[in-house]
Amino acid sequence: MDRNTRLHERITIASGSPWSLLRLLGWRELVALAAALALAVVFAVLAGVLFLLIFPVALAAGLVPPPRKAAKLELEPELAVAEAFRRIGRACLGHWLANEVPAADGRDVEGVHQLRVALRRLRSAFSIFRSVLPEADRERFVGELRWLLGELGPARDRDVLAHDLLPPLRGSGVLEGELAALDDALGRGRPALYERVRAALSSRRYADLVLDLAIWLELERFVDGASAEARAVLEGPVLPFARDALERRWRKAKKRCRRFEKLTAEERHALRIAIKKLRYGLDFFAGLWPGSAARKFARHLAELQDRLGHLNDVVVAEGLARAVAAETRGEPAGGAVALAAGAVIGWYARATERMLREAAERWEAFAEQEPFWRETA
Repeated sequence: MDRNTRLHERITIASGSPWSLLRLLGWRELVALAAALALAVVFAVLAGVLFLLIFPVALAAGLVPPPRKAAKLELEPELAVAEAFRRIGRACLGHWLANEVPAADGRDVEGVHQLRVALRRLRSAFSIFRSVLPEADRERFVGELRWLLGELGPARDRDVLAHDLLPPLRGSGVLEGELAALDDALGRGRPALYERVRAALSSRRYADLVLDLAIWLELERFVDGASAEARAVLEGPVLPFARDALERRWRKAKKRCRRFEKLTAEERHALRIAIKKLRYGLDFFAGLWPGSAARKFARHLAELQDRLGHLNDVVVAEGLARAVAAETRGEPAGGAVALAAGAVIGWYARATERMLREAAERWEAFAEQEPFWRETA
């Protein structure tokens, strides 16, 4: 039995206060622990000083890292469910933190967008693994993610209208001055919304969320708090778990998509959420099934989600256009803003029929795909 094994056994049998653990360590181990703690403190102080001195200068110079999309996740079929969840959670947290600074900076609208995508992916992971996670922990983290998404949402909604939905109208030659007035009104409201983003990201509540989540994932505390039945699943292989999870989400999406052309706006929104959950599950697990079938299925799913997402953006933008028109009522440019808001609503109301046809076509193409996870892996 080597020294590391003996140390591991002593740590494993330790209970009670941290001091009872220290009494089990030899003098060499105590010296090594003290040296490691001292180095950690030194590095933490140096990192803090460098952050305080360099980061404001880098920010002022425009040296903000670009927004990042989620990295491809690879899981092995023999991986345990617990380890798969930890890797998925870690990947989502990494995507989240990579976009923290770009979101706070606000000059690139993709920063807040990618941060929200990371949060939604993580929330979807909690949903997929719901049956094996401690309920109290899951509800706590999902509630905090919902809070943070709510703080980022208004800034993102305004960016969608200003950067995605207004540009097609600007080249139409109609109401150019009025559209410019609406664009200006959107721009004037943007700093306050990004101040809200920065306030959330610099809050104690946010810091506690990130730290608690990272510790909970890395120490696998979701295993410690799991029931005996859930722990048995967590210790089992991820492949059958992933197959069941994707099948459930596929069936829910198909159920919501019956008679697509007859769906109301609320029903399309529910379908979009179901498709998004399937998409995120696919992102997490598709690597378990290498080959072209998974890639083809993912491509058709992404095309459908894009169409449904655009329809949802239009609904949100229409509400925001009305809100901005109401905010500027009584101002010198208020009439122009109201005319432009009406033009936006009318433009996309006419385009909605075409977008619905395109979404229906994408659904038909997608529904013809045989779910790849049903094949023998």
